[in-house]
Amino acid sequence: RSGGFIGACLAILVHCKFAKGINKNQLFNLFAVCVPLFHAFGRIGCFLGGCCYGKEGSWGFIVHNNTLQPAINDVRRIPVPLIESFINLLIFLLLLYFFKTKKFENKLIYIYMIIYPVARFILEFYRGDEIRGFWWKLSTSQWISIILFLFATIKLIQINIHSKKGIANE
Repeated sequence: RSGGFIGACLAILVHCKFAKGINKNQLFNLFAVCVPLFHAFGRIGCFLGGCCYGKEGSWGFIVHNNTLQPAINDVRRIPVPLIESFINLLIFLLLLYFFKTKKFENKLIYIYMIIYPVARFILEFYRGDEIRGFWWKLSTSQWISIILFLFATIKLIQINIHSKKGIANE
């Protein structure tokens, strides 16, 4: 899923390189608003499909008769996909507000890349499926989250420095 996001970002860059008259920043702003909404629906699909099922816990849902993931049957699980869906819905609403009010214009993709990775990093501890791989006690998704967060933070700092220099030079 992170791979899909990164691939889509690269596709936007390639498309904007060859398509004339398309503003890359505007397209990324729109993309940033749409991604968490699509992701919210995708996580509901994960929950209904039984993947990303969450660790065993004292609260949550009990699944019965799951033929795709029989190991999760009859065990109370933390509903990580539903929690992530809710978080993505909140991110969507926040970015939509920013988009409509033109706050953080041309920065929405970086704001998304700061907010979502933090949520994903934390939720990975409760996901419960070990198929994601682990390096130094962090999952692949947590490492990708760290990289996206750092990249977005650096880009926002660069944008801020560049805009201050532009104002100072005028």
